[in-house]
Amino acid sequence: MRCLDRFVWRRRVGLAAALGLFGLLSVGLAGASGSDPCDTAWKAPVSGDWSDGSKWTGGVPDASKRACFTEAGSYVVSKTTSAGISAGSVYVGPLASVALSDVSGYGLGLTVADDFTNAGTLDLPHGISITLPPGGTVHNTGTLHLPASGTINANLDNSGIVQLVGGDLQVNGTTSNSDSISVAGGSTLWTAGFSQTAGTVDNAGAFQSSGPVTYNGGTLSGHDVVLYHTSLTLSPDLSGTVAFGCVRSTDTCPLLSNIPHGLSLTINDASGYGVVVSASDGLTVAGTFHLPAGITLTLPPGGTVHITGTLHLPAGGTINANLDNSGTIQLVGGDLQVNGTTTNSGSISVAGGSTLSTVGFSQTAGTTILQGSASNLAGGGLVDIKGGTLGGIGTVSGTVHNGGTVSPGTSPGRLTIAGTYTQLASGHLAIEVTGTAASSFDRLAVTETATLDGTLAITTSGFTPGPADTFAFLTADSRSGTFAAVTGTTISPSRTYAIEYSAVGAGLHVVVLPPTVSLTLPPFTNSRTVTATFATTDLDDAGIVGWCLSESESNPPPDAWKDTKPLSFTLTAGDGTRSIYAWVRDGNGTVSASDEATTAIRRRSSPSSSSGRCEWRFQRRRPCVRSGTR
Repeated sequence: MRCLDRFVWRRRVGLAAALGLFGLLSVGLAGASGSDPCDTAWKAPVSGDWSDGSKWTGGVPDASKRACFTEAGSYVVSKTTSAGISAGSVYVGPLASVALSDVSGYGLGLTVADDFTNAGTLDLPHGISITLPPGGTVHNTGTLHLPASGTINANLDNSGIVQLVGGDLQVNGTTSNSDSISVAGGSTLWTAGFSQTAGTVDNAGAFQSSGPVTYNGGTLSGHDVVLYHTSLTLSPDLSGTVAFGCVRSTDTCPLLSNIPHGLSLTINDASGYGVVVSASDGLTVAGTFHLPAGITLTLPPGGTVHITGTLHLPAGGTINANLDNSGTIQLVGGDLQVNGTTTNSGSISVAGGSTLSTVGFSQTAGTTILQGSASNLAGGGLVDIKGGTLGGIGTVSGTVHNGGTVSPGTSPGRLTIAGTYTQLASGHLAIEVTGTAASSFDRLAVTETATLDGTLAITTSGFTPGPADTFAFLTADSRSGTFAAVTGTTISPSRTYAIEYSAVGAGLHVVVLPPTVSLTLPPFTNSRTVTATFATTDLDDAGIVGWCLSESESNPPPDAWKDTKPLSFTLTAGDGTRSIYAWVRDGNGTVSASDEATTAIRRRSSPSSSSGRCEWRFQRRRPCVRSGTR
């Protein structure tokens, strides 16, 4: 190697070494972001007194100094005096595991003028009071371990682990979480606002927010996060299951966003004053809204609650708004009062003992089913069924217009209309028959006038009505009109329903179809006694037990019947074409319609030769023999 080359190589090696040393010094003095230098740092991974200047590289921290704990290892830094401690900012590095301990008995109060960041492990065995200027934030990207009560007079931003394992933590600012917060049983985390974008909250104790709560993702498990006189905002792309509690006295827990599809939201009563939720505009429930303690939901005048998902109400409640349902409403307990109009094109079910009351009810599709005999739909005037099905076994109060389907019973049962019932031309009344007992076929009981039109749709299942069975399916104070069409009248090949109307209702009775008979006679006969051939059908399978032949088309008298099938019939005197009528009777006593058959009687006389010709007295040709010839 030439001398010049060696010189250049040595210069480069020396420069690299110098840069490397500078880099190590920079890392040792770096702050949370890697760019802020530390004014003073704990020298070694050994325990000591915060106020001992010899433990710090730049003396005891004060409000002007950035204090760092970057030494790898576990060590305790104690406060031994009654005076508080302070720093300009605090940084705990990722390799450090520091316990800030109070051995003075006066409490560990730390005042920080700027920023507090924990990237390692910070243990506060005796609790702590950390105070930052207004708007300041404690950043935790490592582990914050809290075995005792404490206070953070600042915001808390957690993207690491917060462990509240004893006592209570008061955060007098907002708490934001994107990783893990756990609250042990018996402990309480109080915060002046809470938001979560990811991560988990495992709440075995209590977690209450007195400021707005924004839930954008992650998991909330264990006990509810409680809305303490505050609002809830939900991200539109949430999914899964989440529960909150509502604490209120005379105010509300505002819901500032819709409930997205895929999210199951539960709001529980955490105060005993009931769940009162307000929304500043319309509210859409696209997911599941579960309210175990009932709810009072209030919107501005003219506002509408839109249900496209599921509203589950085990204890009823009040909706001070219009209600538009194209999803599912499950009133499984208590009463629901809607102080607005209700429109339905989805599914509404009202449990036994519950009442849905509304200021007007209309349905264009879907179903509204009253599940128990004490279920009620109080329409507040007009119950307008334009489509879909209104059914069940409770009571509908109001003026019912049926342009869709009214289906009494839950296979089967009685539906009561406490008011008037008008069935339009497009309306259907669906009646199921499963037996003769009153509880075995559907009944519609109208307390006032029933006006009929449209279609009566009959369904018979698991049962064959007998010839004498009747079914009074409609009762009313008065009735007018009749059904324009009736479907499902055929019970079997031999039985059908006939509808009967009265001044106060309508009913069905069973008509047994008669047997049929076909009679065949020879086309001509030389005798008054002719052979009779029967062909019969017995649709009711009761058997043919009576036969009757007569030359009169009048219904036969009782003594004209034969117990056995006749093989012939003797006509009365006379020639020419004659008619015979036949009937049969089955084992139920049902007589067939008559069938007519004809035959022609031919009589023969001796030929006359007075004119020298043959006179044919009958139609069949035979040789004519003249007198004196063969």
